[in-house]
Amino acid sequence: MPTTLRPDGRSRSPHLRTWRDGWRHLRFLLAFSPRWLLFYPSLALQGIGLAGLVWLAVGPQMVGDVGFGPHSMLACATMFMLGVQGSGWR
Repeated sequence: MPTTLRPDGRSRSPHLRTWRDGWRHLRFLLAFSPRWLLFYPSLALQGIGLAGLVWLAVGPQMVGDVGFGPHSMLACATMFMLGVQGSGWR
């Protein structure tokens, strides 16, 4: 079906507000996609936190000049718990 494009002939300016309407559309997409917004990042937090906990379970570790000890283990435990709470596992 051939289509001919031509100006619409209206004299008013466009009523589309780029940033406001784009932000509304992005919020709409994220509200109806909880898997990408919440579930997968929560699984990533769980994986990183659990890997850190297992790595630090044997004792403090050194990577180059950087030491990882009890405070790093606490951060990994916090990441793991945030991931568990965010993924909805009970």
